[in-house]
Amino acid sequence: MLKRFLKHIKEENFFGQNKSVLLAISGGIDSMCLFHLMLNSKIQFSVAHFDHHTRSGESLKDAEFVKTICATYNIKFHLSSMDDNYKLNNFQAEARRQRYLFFNSLNYDVIVTAHHYDDDTETILMNFLQGKSLNGINAKSLNLVRPLLDFTKQEIEDYVCSEKIEFRQDESNFNNKYLRNVVRNKVTPILYGSLPEFASRIKALSKRINKQRNLLITLVIDVLKPNHSNGNIFLEKKNLENKNISGSELLEIYLNFFDFNDSQAKDIYSSRDSVGASFRSHSHELIVDRDDLILRPLKENQTEVYHVESSHHFPLEFKMGDYLFTFSINKEGVFDKSNCVFQCNLEKVKFPLKLRYWENGDKFQPLGMNGKTKSLKKLFTDLKLNLFDKQSQPILCNGDGEIMWVCNIRQDERFKIDENAKSSLRVTCIKSS
Repeated sequence: MLKRFLKHIKEENFFGQNKSVLLAISGGIDSMCLFHLMLNSKIQFSVAHFDHHTRSGESLKDAEFVKTICATYNIKFHLSSMDDNYKLNNFQAEARRQRYLFFNSLNYDVIVTAHHYDDDTETILMNFLQGKSLNGINAKSLNLVRPLLDFTKQEIEDYVCSEKIEFRQDESNFNNKYLRNVVRNKVTPILYGSLPEFASRIKALSKRINKQRNLLITLVIDVLKPNHSNGNIFLEKKNLENKNISGSELLEIYLNFFDFNDSQAKDIYSSRDSVGASFRSHSHELIVDRDDLILRPLKENQTEVYHVESSHHFPLEFKMGDYLFTFSINKEGVFDKSNCVFQCNLEKVKFPLKLRYWENGDKFQPLGMNGKTKSLKKLFTDLKLNLFDKQSQPILCNGDGEIMWVCNIRQDERFKIDENAKSSLRVTCIKSS
C-alpha cells in the first residue's frame, strides 16, 4: 500500500512544492493509517485534532492519544474543541462547520483528510437517498486533498494490521442513529452481497454526471463572470438578469460548488436587493452588496486584540488577520505620506497601544476636518466598503482608547505628526494579497 500511496500522491501532485501541509487526525484507524503513510512519504506536515466533546469523555482521550503520537515523532500539534453553545439542531453539520473553521484558521496551504474509497461510495448513496445529487467526494477541493480516496477500507485495515499501527476506536461509528452509519452498517453490506460491483458502477455513474456538471459550471461561469480579488469572489447582480436563463438557477449551479444548497441559493437570489443580507454554508459566507454578491471562505469572528505595551522591543512585527504590522521609532525626521504608514509625535503616544477590529459606535476626528467628529460607520458608508471589509478593518488606538488610525484609510487629526518632531512612532500596515 505504501508504494502505491507514494506513486499516487506524486502523480496527482497533491502537495506541490514548498506548501505547508496540515493533517486532520482524529486518532481513528483511517487517519492513523494516513499519518503513518505521510511519515513514510518524507513530506513535512503538522497535525490538527478537533475534540467534539462526545462519548462521555472518550473524545478527550482521543485528543491525548493524538497529542502523544505527535510528540513521539516531534510533529507540531494543533488542538481545538467544540463550542457547545451552538443553536442548530443538526449536531453533525455544526460539528463539521466548527471543525473546518478551526482547520482553515491555522492558515496552512493544504489540509489533508483521510476519506477513503468506501466513504466516497457512502456519500454518493447518501446524497441519492436524500434527493440531493449523485455527487461523491472530490480528491481535491479548494485547499482540501484526500489522498486515500483510491484505497478501500479493507486495504487500510490490512495495512494498519501489518504495520501494527495504534489507533482509537470510535464506538459511535456503530450507532445507527446517524444516516451515514445506517448506510455503512446496513445498506452497503446488502448491496455488496447482491451486487459485488455496485460500488465501482455507482462511482462510474457519479463521475459521468460530474463531468456533465463541470461542463455546466463552465458555461455558468461564462455567464456570471465572477471576479476574484483579495480572496473574495464578486458576482455582479446585473449578470443574474438573463433573459434565457433563470438567475436563481444560475446561482444554484454556481453556489453549489461552495456548499450552498439549492434552497439557500433561491433565498440569496430573492434577497439580491437586500444590501447587507448574509448567508453561510459550512465552508463559505456570502453577503449582498450594492452591485455585487460577495463570496469568501468562512472565517471565524474577527475578535483578535493586540496590545503593544511599550517601545522597548521595537522594531516589532506581527500579523493580525490579513495584515502585517511593523512598529518602530523614527528619529530621522523622515515623513511618509503613504496610506499604509502612520506617524505620530512620540510624546503624543500613550502606551499600551491597542490594535483591534472596527466596532459599532467607533468615532474619531478625521485628518483635515478641523477637529470635527465622524463615526466610522459613516466613513465606511462614504467609502462604500462592503460588510466583509468593515468586519476586517483594523483600528489602532492610543492607551486612553482614542482612535489614532483607521489603518490604511485615515489618520486622526489629534495624532498628526508635527514637522519639527524629533522622534516619532512609525507603524506600517501591509495587507496580504
